[in-house]
Amino acid sequence: MTDERYSRLAAEHLPGDFAQRWTALLRPCVRLRRAVGGEQAVATLGGNPRLPAGIGWPEWPGHGPLSFIASVRCNELPREGLADCFPQDGTLLFFYFDGRTDTDAFVSADDPDTWVGAQVLYVPENTPVFPTPAPPDLEPFPRVSLTAETE
Repeated sequence: MTDERYSRLAAEHLPGDFAQRWTALLRPCVRLRRAVGGEQAVATLGGNPRLPAGIGWPEWPGHGPLSFIASVRCNELPREGLADCFPQDGTLLFFYFDGRTDTDAFVSADDPDTWVGAQVLYVPENTPVFPTPAPPDLEPFPRVSLTAETE
């Protein structure tokens, strides 16, 4: 969607002053989507992560291991849509507690005590990493290659 389309949507659905303030906040972003054909994969959704030696599988103490969600190679993302503080290189690994090992627990943005159920690990560039299988009670999500584009 272009800035023009967002601006038009805001004008149609928001009060005038609010629409102008909202559209003034629009910034470029990076959108990940399934890579097709020969598109460069910059991230993966699902599968198993590659962890540095000595780094254990993330878990939520008392509830169980977190599911591996995605891996993003920072140096392969388009820089235009990223904040200046976003890592220039290295890899981000995303883990989340999805309730498969404890159906009574869930992560809530409103409850800081549950935030440990969502973790992002930063692996610096050139750190030796090794394929790491999921814990026995977690079936990995299907692996999907992702590409990135600026919007």
